[in-house]
Amino acid sequence: MRRISALFTIVLALGLAAFPVQAAPKLVLLVVVDQMTADQLGRLAPGFKGAVKTFLDSGAVFTEAHHRHIPTVTAVGHAAVITGRMPGTHGIVANEWWDRASRKPVTAHHDSVFGIGPEQLLSYTLGDRLKARFPGSVVVAASLKEKAAVMLAGKKGDAALWLDESRGGFASSPYYGAPKPWLASFNENLRGPGGLLAGMKRERDFEKLWLSPDSHRLIEDLARRLLSEYRLGRDAQPDLLALSFSGADAVGHAYGPDSRESAENLRALDAALGRLLSSVLAVVPREDLVALFTSDHGVMPVPESRLGKGLGLHRVDPKKFSEQVENALQLIYPTPEGKLVEHLKIPHLYLNRSLIESRGFDWPILLKDAARSILSIEGVAEVYTAEKLGATEDIRVSSSPYAHAYRASFHPARSGDLLIRTKEDFLFSREETAHSTPYRHDTHVPLILWGAGIRSGTFPAPVRVTDAAPTLAALLGVELPPDNDSRVLTEALMGTAPQVP
Repeated sequence: MRRISALFTIVLALGLAAFPVQAAPKLVLLVVVDQMTADQLGRLAPGFKGAVKTFLDSGAVFTEAHHRHIPTVTAVGHAAVITGRMPGTHGIVANEWWDRASRKPVTAHHDSVFGIGPEQLLSYTLGDRLKARFPGSVVVAASLKEKAAVMLAGKKGDAALWLDESRGGFASSPYYGAPKPWLASFNENLRGPGGLLAGMKRERDFEKLWLSPDSHRLIEDLARRLLSEYRLGRDAQPDLLALSFSGADAVGHAYGPDSRESAENLRALDAALGRLLSSVLAVVPREDLVALFTSDHGVMPVPESRLGKGLGLHRVDPKKFSEQVENALQLIYPTPEGKLVEHLKIPHLYLNRSLIESRGFDWPILLKDAARSILSIEGVAEVYTAEKLGATEDIRVSSSPYAHAYRASFHPARSGDLLIRTKEDFLFSREETAHSTPYRHDTHVPLILWGAGIRSGTFPAPVRVTDAAPTLAALLGVELPPDNDSRVLTEALMGTAPQVP
């Protein structure tokens, strides 16, 4: 650890020495839009009048920011933003994965003691490192989704809040301490006359909520309450307010990224965030505030839409595909007594290891044969074996430009025995549209830094979303050194490592 710390200090000294020293921000406002493409940002920019317009006009706008992990889904994307690491390091390999010991799925936010918590997250987050450096710092996170809130709050957060539909309000986990007294009154107001959750009891009521601008207003109102209750940004100890706007994902899945509904929803998000930014600036001056605006993933156009047809997109039923995989494997390794596929959620395919062992099949050979067999199925571009992805020696996984993303996203205890890369023009989903691939429509997202110590301008060079956390750490003066898949975005910084009183 001392060696890492020393290296991080050298990196900062060499990378930022040309800039004048400045004070650390008192508050970091981290905003993750759950599903937004860079294309949507560019196309809808003229209609934004709230915070997104402010960020675009006077922030550091990275026009070629990409996620470089697989799959591009909510839990993995939020973990990438807040840790600056890849799944092979932070351990969040999907929204849920197959647990081989229990032989059932485990979610990214599952905690064996508290039910919900950051137990599955194996890396420290930006907030964790902030609290380690400044014990008086406050780290709070909010989202409609448990997995998003937990990822952003990390292991040392003061609060992680999400919408609990069964209780009709926001909830937290005992992992983050005793229930917050103010939260009960906040939820009562939400359920009371004129409240955003008034009269909501049925699942259909909440489905409508997720698709409406009220989903963004909920996070806006909760964030404003967090700002007040925790007195964020009011003292010399830097604080972190991390927000995930989940409603955009619901609308995107239901209507597609090029729909009128999606455009209207993102404009409503911009307006809600604009009101919130005004509230923040009323108590935290801009010179004490830094904001990050990004997304956890993009999304594929709807194959049946005009754009989808123009791109020649195809739809595949996941259930049918799973049957095709099983049939392909049975042709070369017949097992009448059971199925060879134990669990399949692209990209992760988990094989029935106990059945394979009982039949005496040679495991390494079976993996190679299975990969070749699955590759013959329509819509499959490449199949990686766990043995190759997890090899310690520096071997070429494949000649594919996507191979590094799969290898860096591989965790031996959690990833599948085979990882499947589908073809770019195939959507494996029954929903209107979905995301999970390593392709541009899923990886290319907004990334904007704004506020204290940020140099405004447009930066067209390719960057990774994992660059955001070490960059914010550099601004805060906390230890979260870049790894092989991230760097400090020095081109957007006006100052060196900050001086904190």
